[in-house]
This record gives sequence, structure tokens and C-alpha cells, in this order.
Amino acid sequence: MSLLLSVVFGVLAAGANALSSVLQRKAARTAPPGSSRGLRIVGEQLRNPIWFGGFAMMVAAFALQAAALGFGRLAIVQPILAIELPFTLLLAARMFGRRLGRRTWLGIGAMVFGLAVALAAAAPTPGRTEASDVNWLWCCGGAVAAITVVTVAGFLTSGATRAALFGVSAGGLFGTTATFITTVLHRAAHGPGALFGAWQLYALALTGIAALVALQEAYGSGPLPAAQPGVTLVDPVVAVVLGALLFGERLRGGWLIAPELAGALLIAAGAVELSRSPLAFRTPDPEDAGTA
Repeated sequence: MSLLLSVVFGVLAAGANALSSVLQRKAARTAPPGSSRGLRIVGEQLRNPIWFGGFAMMVAAFALQAAALGFGRLAIVQPILAIELPFTLLLAARMFGRRLGRRTWLGIGAMVFGLAVALAAAAPTPGRTEASDVNWLWCCGGAVAAITVVTVAGFLTSGATRAALFGVSAGGLFGTTATFITTVLHRAAHGPGALFGAWQLYALALTGIAALVALQEAYGSGPLPAAQPGVTLVDPVVAVVLGALLFGERLRGGWLIAPELAGALLIAAGAVELSRSPLAFRTPDPEDAGTA
């Protein structure tokens, strides 16, 4: 039952994230010309109920992800969140009156089928909810150090390379944030003292904010096909690795490694294809009609 609930909440979280993205893009279409930079757009959108709907969906997505991690494990929940991209395209097509092309449908099918194959083959085993401070230091410290190197490299580049590197940084930070959520939920069950006394709560806030900043930098630095694959693919990889090292989650091995890798490759191929769609994470222009 817990496994089923983690899958359901994970799918709902992906859907809520997708709806948040589409609503905020729809709100951006109503912004006055020339006001889409800096803090001015925030003040204008505060009076926009569509923008508030998108923000509410963002909060709901975080709560649903936390619920999914409360019932399940990182190796299941984080890969499921990758289907946010197909959800986004489906919702955007509906809301903006666009049709999805054959290649887009193939990309959606590849991601969904690949996810189903990978999770069915991997069948992650339950793990712990706590880890020693030494393990946290080595595992998350190593992850943050690697992400920092990629981020610095991103600052030293431009265009598509910069977008790709910041996409990898954002994905790594989202995966690390999910790792902190697992322990924070466990501490919360033991009362406010245990919750607010856990350093993972404050690390969660820092990495979550850093992930959002890196994500915006990735999307603003270059074309989406360069930025999106790193965001979509690195998040679950980091979460699965940290889940194994910190909490003892395990994937099945042997001959099942082949379908696991095949599923992962399908997810990667689908993400790359969908990131090329004009409906992906930007407001469609009139000339985009029929090209999605």
C-alpha cells in the first residue's frame, strides 16, 4: 500500500509542477510589454490570479513530493517526477490551443514507457530514514562539491554550454534536496524539537533555493534542448545514488541491469526530444502553431 501511495503522490507532484509551469507562462502572456525583467514583473503579477494559481500549484507540488517520500523511497519518487515534462507539454497544448506532433507523442511515450520499465526492473528495496553525520558529510558534501565545480564551469561559459551546465547543477541540487526531505520528514514525526533541531531542515531550504536559482539561470542562458536534459536526468540519478549510500536503498542487479539501462535510455531520449518542442517551458508564439 505504501508503494502505491508513493507512486500516486509522485505522479500528482509531477502534474502539479507541470500545471504550475503552464499557469505561470499563461500569466506571463498578460504582462504589459517591456515589463518582463527584474522585480517589476513580480509586483505586476501579484495582482494576477492566474500567477497565484501557478504559485499555489508550486507549493502543492512540494507538499505532494514530501508525501510521496514519506510513503516511498528516493529511488522510486524522484524518477517519477521526470514525467513533469510530458505533463507540461500536454497541459500547454490544451491551454494554448496547440496540437502535439508525432515526434512529441513519441517522446512522451518513450519517457512514460522507459520509466515503467526501469522502475519495474529495478524494484528498489526499502532503506533507512537516518544516516550518521559522517555519512552525510561524505555523501552530500561530495555531491555539493561536484555541483559547485559544474556551477563554476557554467559561470565561465556562455550559450548552450552554460545552459547545459546549469541544468546539470539544478538537477543535482533537486536530487540532493529530496535526500534531505527524507530525513526531515522522519524528524518531523518526532515533534517540533526534533524537526527544528535537525540541520537537514536548513540544508533543505538552502539547496532548494539554490536549485531554483540554478534552474532559472539554465533556462535563461541558452536553448532549452541544452538545459532540460540535465535537469530531468541528473535529479533522479543523484537521488538514487544518495539513497543507496545514505539510506541503504538497493536496485536489483544481474540480468535486470539491462532493462534498467534500457528504460533509462528511453527516458533520456524522450527528454531530449520533448525539450525541443516549442511548447516546452516557454509561451508559444503564433508561428509555433502546428510545430509542436
